[in-house]
Amino acid sequence: REAAIAHAGHAFGDRKRDEALECCTARLRLGLSATMDQNPDPSLVRIIGPVVCSRSIEELVGSALAQFSIAKIHLPLTPAERSVYESNYGMFRDAFAQFSRQCPGAEWAEFVRYVHKSDEGLKIMVGLRRARELTAYSDGKKRTLLNLMRHHRRCRKLIFTSDARTAIRISRDLHIASITGHTHRVERAA
Repeated sequence: REAAIAHAGHAFGDRKRDEALECCTARLRLGLSATMDQNPDPSLVRIIGPVVCSRSIEELVGSALAQFSIAKIHLPLTPAERSVYESNYGMFRDAFAQFSRQCPGAEWAEFVRYVHKSDEGLKIMVGLRRARELTAYSDGKKRTLLNLMRHHRRCRKLIFTSDARTAIRISRDLHIASITGHTHRVERAA
């Protein structure tokens, strides 16, 4: 029997990545997630299946997780970052809004195919990537991360990012090791 395992199951169900699983012929599907919503989107249940096992953070603290706290900190972009973000994301926002009006209910993959037909469309997708990169590791996030690292210098720490590129940038800035999907098994074990 074939099985499909989605290592970041929560990332599906938003129409952006669903096509890979929709085209998959494996009847057995397992989605793994450390950040699953309590009530997953019905489209996620349709392409992966229902939640069959779930553990809360409270259940894991003390055995699989150390004690921790969550603090949400609002970090505005600098005026220069805001300008770059608006110019890059604005192109995408306008193009996606126009596409959504012309093709209501269309999937993300259809939008991507549509914009990749022209040089202007490619610029739109590059702008989206640049806007995401900017917000992933803005100047405010860099400063705040450095301050947190200094404040907790004697503590063991894990820094989670949404993508490997940001993890590598943080690794270089702070002179610390990063573990991403590109890190070889031997290096992870070291």
